[in-house]
Amino acid sequence: MTQAILSVGSLNLAKRNAIVKELPSVETLAFTSAINSDKTGTLTMNQMTAVEVLSPTDRYTVSGTGYGLEGRIHHAAGSSAGIEDAILPYVVASDAKLVDGEVVGDPTEGALLVLAHKAGLDVDATRERLPRLATLPFDPGYKLMATFNEARDASGRRVVRCFVKGAVPAVVARAATALAAGETVGWDAALAARAEEQTGRMGGEGRRVMAAATRDLDPAAFDPEGDLLAYVTELRMTSLVGMVDPPREEARAAVAAARAGHIRVRMVTGDDVTTGAAIARQLGIPGEAILGADFAALSEEEQIARIDGIGVVGRVAPEHKVLLADTLKKRGDVVAMTGDGVNDAPAIKAADIGIAMGSGTDVAKNAGRMILSDDNFATIVYAVEQGRRIYDNLTKYIRFVLLLLVTFVLTFLGATVFNIAAGEPFTPPQVLWIHFVVNASFGFALGFDRESPGLMRRTPRPHGESVLTRPVLVTVGLGGLAITVVLLGLITLGAAHFDSVGTGQSIAFTAFALCLIVAAFECRSETESVLTVSTFDSRQMNWVALAQFVLAVLVTQMDGFRRLLGTTEIDARQFGWALLAAVALLFLWELGKLVARRSRGA
Repeated sequence: MTQAILSVGSLNLAKRNAIVKELPSVETLAFTSAINSDKTGTLTMNQMTAVEVLSPTDRYTVSGTGYGLEGRIHHAAGSSAGIEDAILPYVVASDAKLVDGEVVGDPTEGALLVLAHKAGLDVDATRERLPRLATLPFDPGYKLMATFNEARDASGRRVVRCFVKGAVPAVVARAATALAAGETVGWDAALAARAEEQTGRMGGEGRRVMAAATRDLDPAAFDPEGDLLAYVTELRMTSLVGMVDPPREEARAAVAAARAGHIRVRMVTGDDVTTGAAIARQLGIPGEAILGADFAALSEEEQIARIDGIGVVGRVAPEHKVLLADTLKKRGDVVAMTGDGVNDAPAIKAADIGIAMGSGTDVAKNAGRMILSDDNFATIVYAVEQGRRIYDNLTKYIRFVLLLLVTFVLTFLGATVFNIAAGEPFTPPQVLWIHFVVNASFGFALGFDRESPGLMRRTPRPHGESVLTRPVLVTVGLGGLAITVVLLGLITLGAAHFDSVGTGQSIAFTAFALCLIVAAFECRSETESVLTVSTFDSRQMNWVALAQFVLAVLVTQMDGFRRLLGTTEIDARQFGWALLAAVALLFLWELGKLVARRSRGA
């Protein structure tokens, strides 16, 4: 039954775009207390839109959203209405393409191509006029990309032009001059201060900021097989571009649901902390923002002490993600970590629940224990919620099954010790009936029960906590003992007052079935009372309970059942004794829950 519950749970998750590769992972989801999520594409739409371009002397705003080509470049200030030279590096130092309105390649590069189209640039023709000689691919270490292309300078002389785009600090650190109103000027302290100020402003507005630059090289001194990064110096800055990637509409609600469930959400992003913090505020993610390198520089004690107050980790390298997961695990958290690239695989592997994006690499998917086919953060929270529901239903089922087993053991042991019914309180067919008819039907109903009220408001269970907690053992032990006393008492009553052990066994057998109806409803919660309307909110539980009550009557009233199970016919008064036993169990169980609630409240 346990495997069936987990299997059906994994199928339900798959229908909601969360593909679990291992059944135990469904159970582990229930313990999740920390989620470290990528920003782009998971918390946000992954549809970058360039909205602002800044050259050293000019500012342009851009209308339109997403990858649609509708929109215009608005010249807000400055002396030059032309924007082509300012954005040319974004077009040339790019591997993305626009095909029938769809981006093929990196989403950020796609947004920059849309910007070029809005500026009136023919991307394909531009690239043909500037044949590429070599490429320096983007790397998290130096945080930029460069291409080296054939070109002509202003005098018509052949040159190798280096086009660069990348993170603002990385590009600015290599700048020597700037393109201002068509003229080359020195990159002085004033321009550097302006770039820093504008980068901070746009980052504070939740925009991702990139920088572009160029450099002309002597073809005779250029070696396309050499150290290309060494050529990316003394750059001429052309522009900064601010892009927005709006948060997913459902992400804010999902973050709120996670926080209500005592699950700490953290954003891990390759963007600057200012941009990450702005998006985090929009999503309702609390906590300070810190650079991945700064977090790694802390001592282990400081990392553990500060991690609870951190909400955003920016400019993260792959090793920072692993460190973040390891730090949280040292605190006792059960960690879910998202990722999509080859470099994310170690962090995905290090987490308790590694979550790979469906749009990610095969390496990331192989390392993960769960795959999000829709790359959506809300799906992660849904998976955790379903994991809690599945685990909670497992505990309901286990409580019920253990209660039944304890009752059987104590009943047969007590009958043997006290010589009741010659040590055989129930016949083998009756034992099989209880196991395969009563237990199986209620086990199914409990295993696939509705979500318990307030489940997502509970604190996650500690990592590695056994299902057999002290409250479960106390419930099973006392409940099994109470039912045992009742059953043996009814068998003795039948022998003493009805001059028939068989009659006593039939009354006890009926009482056992009725007591299990009570136990099934009581096992739905450790402490909540069943004396409420919500007790009957599960249609399948109601139908199973009704069917078992009818069968509890028929097993002694129908000749076929009597021959099959070895029961005898009992009258209404004798059935009343069996019903009284179930009512007594209900009273005792509710009394125990009341004591438990008051002790927890104290």
